[in-house]
Amino acid sequence: MKEKKVSILMLNYNGEKILNVIKESIRYLKASTYDNFELLFVDNGSKDNSFEAISKYMEEIKFDKVIKIESKVNLGFTGGNNLAYRNRDQKSEYILLLNSDTVTKPEALRYLVRKMEEEPQVGAATGVVLKYGSELIQATGYLMDEFYTAIPLFWNERYDENVNYSPFLQTYPLGACVIIRQKAIEEINGNGTIFDEDFFMYGDDALLGINLWNHNYQVKSYPFIAAEHVGGASGKTLLQLYYQLLGKVAMPEILPNRWKRYYDAYVKKVFINDLLIFPKQAGLFLDALRQGKKIGERLRSKYQFSLYKAPIIMLNQKMILKRLLGRSRHANEEAQGLARNWVKSKF
Repeated sequence: MKEKKVSILMLNYNGEKILNVIKESIRYLKASTYDNFELLFVDNGSKDNSFEAISKYMEEIKFDKVIKIESKVNLGFTGGNNLAYRNRDQKSEYILLLNSDTVTKPEALRYLVRKMEEEPQVGAATGVVLKYGSELIQATGYLMDEFYTAIPLFWNERYDENVNYSPFLQTYPLGACVIIRQKAIEEINGNGTIFDEDFFMYGDDALLGINLWNHNYQVKSYPFIAAEHVGGASGKTLLQLYYQLLGKVAMPEILPNRWKRYYDAYVKKVFINDLLIFPKQAGLFLDALRQGKKIGERLRSKYQFSLYKAPIIMLNQKMILKRLLGRSRHANEEAQGLARNWVKSKF
């Protein structure tokens, strides 16, 4: 049986610090047991010499299944992947989003394509992604709760290959390594893009998952080790806090929940906490509030889909009050427990 074509989208932005990992990622793609793929490698406006170094390395190891694209500016995760997507082979039936700091297992692509072929109702799928250089799970995908908090299932647990894990449904996939059905992308967007570029960073993969569920596709996680991922540390840079706040404001406009009054209070709390970190940036954070609402209203009008068509962890008032009172860790642990129970009850 002829292999279906897969287009792999990978972005690079100032990758000199993780150059060895990027090289390893390319090397493992070259060793893939699945042959019919192309790599769309986008340099997202890098200011260092990483693009040149990676290009040279590809030539050295004779990796020729690549289309290299240079963007003069940083288009973000959404814009960079859309640029790669527009340059793909139009005959590709699957798209694999792959972060440059993610190293896939040689058999991963074959496994994911086989599962997608067997289950046409699945729009996007992931495997188990380990923390780079360890046996600990970074993510198997995410369940979202009603406060739009991502719950990474089985995070930081040791993956035991002797345990008979079951596949499970999830709200949205880990964007670092996810295969997406090309037909599904066209159905949910229909405009030659994967992501809405109003989201420069944060929230893009969540909206992708919700969009798929609202078009009657499933998002699924399979119990096999697909990759290892370095991942960025959850920092509190000004840029990160700006886009996180923008996303928190936009989400309830796009995907209304049952707890609007409480969620509005939660966003105010986040705004105040951000000001405590960057007290001279009140104007910037106020702009995030305005832009988030504006973007949310526009996307709500555009998509008109429901949060509750996807698998969602339902919160209770006690859990919400914990977050408002500064006990987020306890609330998140409780949400983790609910997520685990949901997975066990369904599978």
